[in-house]
Amino acid sequence: METDGKKAAPEGPHLLKKDGYYYFMMAASSGAFEGHHQLLARSKKIYGPYESYPGNPFLAQYNEKAVNKHQGHGKMFSTPNGDWYITVITQRRDESLKNSYSKKGYSQLGRETSLYPVIWKKDGWPFVCDKQGLPDTFEFPDLPYTPVKTKQSDDFSSQKLGIQWLNVRNPVYEERRLDERKGWLRLYTGNYTLDDIQARNIVVQRETDKFYTATVKMDFTPQTVEQAGLLCYYDTQTYASYSLRKDGDNGFRLVVEERRGREKIKRVVAETRGINAGVVFLRVKVEGLKRSFYYSTDNVNWHLTGTIENASYLSDEGTPMWGFMGTMVGMYALNYGSGIRIPADFDDFVYSAGR
Repeated sequence: METDGKKAAPEGPHLLKKDGYYYFMMAASSGAFEGHHQLLARSKKIYGPYESYPGNPFLAQYNEKAVNKHQGHGKMFSTPNGDWYITVITQRRDESLKNSYSKKGYSQLGRETSLYPVIWKKDGWPFVCDKQGLPDTFEFPDLPYTPVKTKQSDDFSSQKLGIQWLNVRNPVYEERRLDERKGWLRLYTGNYTLDDIQARNIVVQRETDKFYTATVKMDFTPQTVEQAGLLCYYDTQTYASYSLRKDGDNGFRLVVEERRGREKIKRVVAETRGINAGVVFLRVKVEGLKRSFYYSTDNVNWHLTGTIENASYLSDEGTPMWGFMGTMVGMYALNYGSGIRIPADFDDFVYSAGR
């Protein structure tokens, strides 16, 4: 396949047979970000030789003003009424705030999915876009509306975690239990810290909205330096945590702490002292780049611990690592070097989209 001399990171092959041709698609041949696009070639024989699509790349975002960028990894398919579409990954950038390490805005949600119509031309080649780029909107397919309900909230009444939950590394199931306290997810305070790549006792799900609220009920009593709580997580160098910790001999405290990824800053943002151990409700309210952290003892009256006004580091552009996974939200329990293994129990995780 001709690559126009751009041979970086070829991946994501797809093969489609239609009307006597094998259509072979290759993604990311020019990198995963600004140069992300898709190449196309075809042959009447599966082993080739293949002829390249005239004017490759077959699919790319040429429009600098478009909301959706970095399209690629496309898969073509036909609908029951015979229309053709291609589904691709894409990133949406919020350009309302920019700084030295991201002059084109931020992608909080990571790679998402876009859909574009495909037109089959008389010469047998499919057409998606020209040098004007891919549109941000188009006419909705003429098909019955069949929404798929996705589950984000969880009362942990099942004996198996829902498919919305992710493990940041291979889980140790003895450290993550649903059968020891009925209706609760139990995370034991595992070794290491949030900064350590070996930390496993973290359960999160993808943020799917730029405006949402996540609330969880937690029952936890730290003994020394252990901590557990609510977590907005990108990776070991990029996160914001809201945790219950021991406060010396004076009881307990809730702490909002951030590690600002590419900026290489780690600091305590705010804390609330004089907290009782045991059951506490934790909440994060996300409003674009702003994140506010609240607690309650009765799930009715809420008190603000602190706000991160600009959490732009929780984005694809804010991490110093590979940035296309998006920010996640969930829970964690770690012992921060004490070696003490105690339970942190979580119930009624509620994710509510909207302002």
